[in-house]
Amino acid sequence: WCVLGDFNSVRITQERQGVVAGDHEVVHRKEFNSFILDMELEDIQVVGRKFTWYRPNGMARSKLDRFLISNSWATAWPGSTQFILSRNVLDHCPILLKVANMEWRPKPFKSLDCWFHDKHFMKFVQKAWLEIHVQGTGAFVLKENSKV
Repeated sequence: WCVLGDFNSVRITQERQGVVAGDHEVVHRKEFNSFILDMELEDIQVVGRKFTWYRPNGMARSKLDRFLISNSWATAWPGSTQFILSRNVLDHCPILLKVANMEWRPKPFKSLDCWFHDKHFMKFVQKAWLEIHVQGTGAFVLKENSKV
């Protein structure tokens, strides 16, 4: 699973600049790191800007927003990366999660010549197509059946 948002806390002192850290800052940092450890989460790689929040005058900045992922997420989608994008109106930058090796488009249909030389191939295709009951135009039926 994946947890994301404005946690309003940093993990290390280098994630905050231009802000005088008090005792409460140390407590918040320890609590936040304990939460991440207890939930067995991982702070994933960041690309782009270093900070996600900027004071309007630009004198203070912090990394308050982030994606945290579980071990099962990291296994299912290795190479997940978070991008800190440019801000325009708000004081927070948008963050984007990119999941590597994910293709969201349909896969192209492919066939091999050797299939057509196999004596069982045509019977296999006919059987598979007969098991699917698609209604519509001829082109639509052909398209849906080619997904088999």
